[in-house]
Amino acid sequence: MLLVIGFVAFNKPVLAAWHTNLGALNETRADSVIQPNLNPQIRDAYIQYARSEYEQALQIDPYFPNANRRLGNLNVDIGAFAEAVPLLEKAYAAEPNYQASVKGLGLAYTW
Repeated sequence: MLLVIGFVAFNKPVLAAWHTNLGALNETRADSVIQPNLNPQIRDAYIQYARSEYEQALQIDPYFPNANRRLGNLNVDIGAFAEAVPLLEKAYAAEPNYQASVKGLGLAYTW
């Protein structure tokens, strides 16, 4: 048991994935298609929590592609294109065939 706890606590890719998944969960909770009647303040709180989790993941592993892609696409969604580009470039460099990275990067470059 202690070995498992140590593995999770000190394994950077696992910790980065954990925080990215928590962010994705909260980003999904904020989705207006899934919850069209959600209070805007609650929606904003979920998005801020998602952003915080993605940033924590990137503090643990700055090149973790999932966190870079998700935070980059979150920035694209709010029109923060300049902030999105470096994140999406890292995600694209790690996974050049992942369509969400390609699309997000293309939108960020275009706008």
